[in-house]
Amino acid sequence: MSIGLGTTAAASMGEGMRLDLTAAKSVVSRVIVLFSRQSVLRQKDGEWMRRLNAGFSRLGRWGGEPGSPAMRSAAVWRDRLVDQARRIWGFLPRFSFSWSWLSARMAWMANQARPLGDAMGEVAASATRSRPFVLATRVSGGQWAAGLVAVMVSVAAADLACGSSGIPAGDAQSRFDHALSYLDGNGVDRDPRRAAMWFEKAAHQDHVRAQEFLAWMYYEGIGVAQDDRRAVHWYHKAAAKGSAPAAQNLGWHYLYGRGIDSDAETAAHWYGVAAEKGRAFAQSMLGQLHLQGLGVPRDDKRAVHWLAKAARAGDTDGRLILGRLYMEGRGVLRNDRRAFTLFRGVAETGDYRGFVHLGWMYLQGRGVERDPATAFAWYRRAAEHGAVDAQLNVAWFYETGTGVAADPAVAHAWLRRAATSTESARTVH
Repeated sequence: MSIGLGTTAAASMGEGMRLDLTAAKSVVSRVIVLFSRQSVLRQKDGEWMRRLNAGFSRLGRWGGEPGSPAMRSAAVWRDRLVDQARRIWGFLPRFSFSWSWLSARMAWMANQARPLGDAMGEVAASATRSRPFVLATRVSGGQWAAGLVAVMVSVAAADLACGSSGIPAGDAQSRFDHALSYLDGNGVDRDPRRAAMWFEKAAHQDHVRAQEFLAWMYYEGIGVAQDDRRAVHWYHKAAAKGSAPAAQNLGWHYLYGRGIDSDAETAAHWYGVAAEKGRAFAQSMLGQLHLQGLGVPRDDKRAVHWLAKAARAGDTDGRLILGRLYMEGRGVLRNDRRAFTLFRGVAETGDYRGFVHLGWMYLQGRGVERDPATAFAWYRRAAEHGAVDAQLNVAWFYETGTGVAADPAVAHAWLRRAATSTESARTVH
């Protein structure tokens, strides 16, 4: 047996087994990622041994034949490592590493498994006369090999009954978790591109959350090229399996024609699916579609039904529109006090549209005692947030001296500010 990691970037490991440097680095990288998530430490002893044996079987698929000297030696390596693995695991880090750092740690691992290293050294000496590879840290070829095998079997213990990725074959949840690690930078360097790759692998295995994330990444252009059509594709997959967020987003894409032809009826269908599952935004949108008769029959009472659900869930658009309906008596009995309460709830979230509506209610004396000074205060708060309509109203307050001392110069300043503002208030007067 020889260990040679020279220009050919290849090493032979006994009869019929070959491992190149790229594959070795891949194996070690997988160990670091797996240990950063502490997956091994959560294994019960029985499960740990099952995975270890599964990994041992995988070593055979790398090239060893059952009953061959290489596989008999591998069995010995495995049995000896069982007693030493926990000490090796305890030293592995939970952060990024350099290959120079790794070489030193591999030497340490080999020293912890010295009997194993010595045994491998004897195998190496008898198998070949090649000069063993020596690290800068002066670790013998046998010790280096012992360390490498220790890592490989540790991977087996962690999850190596799998493909080259280090994630269990067919295990969509592990792939999804792996993707989240890269997306959030949890235990590994943040890498949205790798996150998207792992989300896609899990998505192809019908992992619904992975399909949702992948669709979102295509929509936002995070880790992948922005592509609305691909976003719609994956939202469809997830929605078909009952995902309420995906159904809600499909409603939006169909309504506005993003990544697919605009279709209000289909948009209403998907909003309805999400609304029935309790999605507040979808409930608000479905209510608005009923108000307009867009994709569904115009029905003010149905609109109130869905807007009320959205409002109870805290949706600000639902509260604002429902408040307007109470003011108008549309689809519901007129109730100014109820409208005032809804607008106040919006204002309490810091949404300037709530400020404007409360200002109007205080100015008109609707649902509350008329109070021009309080009305001015609410309009002023909205104006400071950039609401053009509120800025124009503040100018009127200063011009007429309503609720505040008259000041034509300040009124003029607010008019100029409104004229140059790039924002407009989303309010209904």
